[in-house]
Amino acid sequence: MRGNSFKIIFIIIIIVLISGAIYVNFFQTNKTVKAEEASKYNNEETIVSDNLRIGIIEFDNMNPILSNNKNVQDISRLIFDPLFTLTEDYKLENALATECSKIDNKTYIIKLREDVKWHDGNQFNASDVIFTIDMLKDGQNHSTYSRNVSDISQIEEVDEYTLKITTDKEIPYFEYNLIFPIVSSHYFDAENFRLESKNIKPVGTGLYYISDVQENSILLKRNVNGWNNKIIKLDSITLNLYNSLSSVINSFKIGEIDLFTTSNTRIEEYLKNTNYSKQEYINREYGYITLNCSNKVLSNVEVRQAINSAINKEKIIKDIYNNKYKISNFPLDYGSYAYDNGNTVIMYDQNTAKKLLVDNNWKYTSKKWRKTVNYKYLTIDLKLVVNKTSSNMVKVANKIKEQLESVGIKITVVEATQSQYNNYVKNKNYDMLLSNSNYGYSPSLEKYFSDSNQSNYQNEEIRKIIEEAEGITDENELKQKYTRITEIYNNEVPYISLYYNTNTIIYSVNLKGNIKPNSYNLFYGIESWYREYKK
Repeated sequence: MRGNSFKIIFIIIIIVLISGAIYVNFFQTNKTVKAEEASKYNNEETIVSDNLRIGIIEFDNMNPILSNNKNVQDISRLIFDPLFTLTEDYKLENALATECSKIDNKTYIIKLREDVKWHDGNQFNASDVIFTIDMLKDGQNHSTYSRNVSDISQIEEVDEYTLKITTDKEIPYFEYNLIFPIVSSHYFDAENFRLESKNIKPVGTGLYYISDVQENSILLKRNVNGWNNKIIKLDSITLNLYNSLSSVINSFKIGEIDLFTTSNTRIEEYLKNTNYSKQEYINREYGYITLNCSNKVLSNVEVRQAINSAINKEKIIKDIYNNKYKISNFPLDYGSYAYDNGNTVIMYDQNTAKKLLVDNNWKYTSKKWRKTVNYKYLTIDLKLVVNKTSSNMVKVANKIKEQLESVGIKITVVEATQSQYNNYVKNKNYDMLLSNSNYGYSPSLEKYFSDSNQSNYQNEEIRKIIEEAEGITDENELKQKYTRITEIYNNEVPYISLYYNTNTIIYSVNLKGNIKPNSYNLFYGIESWYREYKK
């Protein structure tokens, strides 16, 4: 009996040992297989591509003077050079021009580079600049850059690389108007400028030239003989052409393109479950309220301050623009080097709005703010004019009405047709005007503080600072001047800045390098860009 027990125990021990050995062997084998698989994956070859693929929506043509496509205008920065270009913070920088000297308030001498050739080998010179300006002034071309030269009354060729430009009025920071692309007078002439055959592969002087054009794609190649000595990793850029945003998104999802731009405020919703990177940047649409300072009620600074304090810009952006727009507090806070981001701004606070009125002898009675001035009642009962052709602007106007009425400020929204709105602007017969315009790239504030400004606001100190500022070249000194203007702006509130719209660059996680766009140029830092993937 005892012997049988030993046998059973012995058999059990043998079974345990065999099972253990089998388990250890299986685990080790499995671990080895996994290690081999991981090693195989880690040893996949990393491919570095020198080609970037960009999606272009609703392509029209490659002539930068004729194209009205924002995507094409962005790409044009790589193919065509301007006389002057802009840095990331909107400072002016030489490009095809080396100098701009102001002779008097209306006369400028422009010196050009002498070492620049067009992509077809012809020499760049003054005749090309004159030709480009003539084409921009030709109303038949309907160029987006025409307004840049609208105030040029005369342009003369002093010599092959020197120009004299005369304007019909004094223009603050005139050089900022000279940032349009220059086209070749050798390749084009006035008679064939709009011919489709001439606009397939126009030549430029930029970093890339148009190498090949297919039905649905355009190939750009690096200009190795260019005047700009940047060392660039991308040898070529392929522009893939699409009819719609949805087509671009589908191509991006399956890896056919590496980058596209959009102003669609819901782009992330269309890219769910897609691995991608993005950069948002402030675009050029600037929304603000013009307050008529000659109005009996709005001439009271505390009323303007109260209105500003009662508007919740963050709420407007969230409810109407899907949190995609950016708050603005001053006309230059789109990224201009002249604006100090450390400036104190007026924050949304309904209690502050009410206190400003109470402290200045306004009383809230019969559901309106009232004040006695020279034995007469003033009542805060204002009209806000909005252009009804924009549904979003109407929504903004009604949101402002709602916010102001929550502190007792009575507002009537006037929805005007385009022609009616234009008449309001022309005649300045409004209390408040909801405005929407493209900001200029220069640090000029003439639009807002000139003698004929839309707000009917006059401030001698601001006028003096603006006159002094244009001649200042030191950035810190200029910022100090503009900081003082900002302080006055915040205190006296002739306008209420609301927001800027934004664009988004969507790009592949395989695209590497320093990607830092602004509204003028998407391609800052392109010399560091490259694409890598596993093979």
